[in-house]
Amino acid sequence: MVTSKNKSKSLWRYWSYAIGQKEGRSNEEADKIAIIRTLIMIQLIVTNFFIIAGNVKNLFFDTKYSEQCPVSKLSTSP
Repeated sequence: MVTSKNKSKSLWRYWSYAIGQKEGRSNEEADKIAIIRTLIMIQLIVTNFFIIAGNVKNLFFDTKYSEQCPVSKLSTSP
């Protein structure tokens, strides 16, 4: 019978192998390295989310500048 503790341990092992080759001299050290890799993956996903959200905002929503904004006075013509 599979308990929730064994299932979570098994899922952790699958995730650890999915994010890269097992590193470390022991299982504890390998788990610490996998946690660091997981944090890096979360940071990458959050960063990419904000980049995509900014692009969607600029593409699909009207962003008019107010009169006080100096950016609206810039011109690209020579």
